[in-house]
Amino acid sequence: NGNPLHDSERGAPDPASCSLSTASLTPLLTYCNLSRCEIRACLQSCDDRTLAAMAAAWPRLRCLVLTNDPYWYRGQYVHTGMTVRGLVPLARHCPRLWFVCIDVASWSEFTYGDGDGDGGPRVRDWEYEDLRPGLDVRLRHHDGYLHDLRHDQRGSRAVAKFLMDIFPNVSEDTAPGKWIVEGQVYE
Repeated sequence: NGNPLHDSERGAPDPASCSLSTASLTPLLTYCNLSRCEIRACLQSCDDRTLAAMAAAWPRLRCLVLTNDPYWYRGQYVHTGMTVRGLVPLARHCPRLWFVCIDVASWSEFTYGDGDGDGGPRVRDWEYEDLRPGLDVRLRHHDGYLHDLRHDQRGSRAVAKFLMDIFPNVSEDTAPGKWIVEGQVYE
């Protein structure tokens, strides 16, 4: 078959030629009552603007999964433009979230203070009543999931503190791999 997306003789398709982007997802943004979105595809062109557009369009969102499908990269990690800080619009505009799983760019250089003089003010300047407890947040990048990086000092601890700040309903019961222990970021 002549389809480059399914031609095994050519190997994996070029991610740039088949990647989803904010523009390609625009038709979905018209569904303002969307509560669940699971997209597993080549997300190389998705970035923080994608997350912001989804958050603004879908305030009733409960579940968001945006991960690279292994078919598209066959052993080569396809980096996305989505970052940890790109989650802020989701936290701000989607108070009903109970599950988030997103492939993000590496967090090795991520820094974040706890608001007590070691990094600046908290990000969250909004409050919601009746937040559903037990939000499950799973972030993945080319080195693995956040909970696989417990002893990694390359930003994973700062990421965990940031997530607890913007998503106050994350709990130790639902934090995969127990990256929250006794209400605190793991040590």
